[in-house]
Amino acid sequence: MSAWFMHSMFLLFMVPAVLGLVLVLVYALTIPEPVLKENRYPFNFREFITSFWTNPIRFPDFGLAWWGRFLIIFASFLFMTFRPMYMTRHLGLSGDEGAYAIAIGVTIYTVTVMIAGIAAGWISDLLHRRKVIVALSSVLFAIATYLLAHAATVKHFYMIEALMGLAIGMYFAVDMALVVEVLPDRLNSGKDLGVFNIANALPQSLSPAVGAWLLGTLGDNTDFTPLLVVAAVSALVGAAITMLIRSVR
Repeated sequence: MSAWFMHSMFLLFMVPAVLGLVLVLVYALTIPEPVLKENRYPFNFREFITSFWTNPIRFPDFGLAWWGRFLIIFASFLFMTFRPMYMTRHLGLSGDEGAYAIAIGVTIYTVTVMIAGIAAGWISDLLHRRKVIVALSSVLFAIATYLLAHAATVKHFYMIEALMGLAIGMYFAVDMALVVEVLPDRLNSGKDLGVFNIANALPQSLSPAVGAWLLGTLGDNTDFTPLLVVAAVSALVGAAITMLIRSVR
């Protein structure tokens, strides 16, 4: 979609925003939701604060799954945050050429995510295996991230985007099933999933700062190898941590 609106920065940002607003309104107005007659759970500040914590010592598998997700998201956003710079400084494209290549690459990535997600979910259910597939997808993502340091052409970039999409599609399709199986308390699954979502949000905030330091200090603002190696190692550590989970096969 971004390729269609490259001529106008206003449309580039506003069209997705308006589309998102319309879809959210359709969802809110069409999905029925029961209305509570009374508040059965009065607000308690102490409970509110403690709801952001789940003891990883009491629930080690949940803690391991949390760190596995944190590390793969951290690895992913280390690259995605600096992808426009990668296109111009590593592949030597102009700004317009880089934007167009990113649009094509993201399309390839998205298609492979959808295909891999459906296939991996089916295979996981068929084999009754979760953590092996999650760990394998993290390893594939690490390989793809490392290969970015050696990509020399846009064609190489597209091929790596496809591999990254394959890895992420496998990961999210099966990891969510794994997480549901290691939740500490099924009666408070919403709270625990909220805690788990911190593993999605926090690395997205940390990776730009860490990536900027890696690129500026170790890469002299032109060499992406240190950044991509750290991303690959992060994904590999996430794979190893996932394999330590005991309650899920």
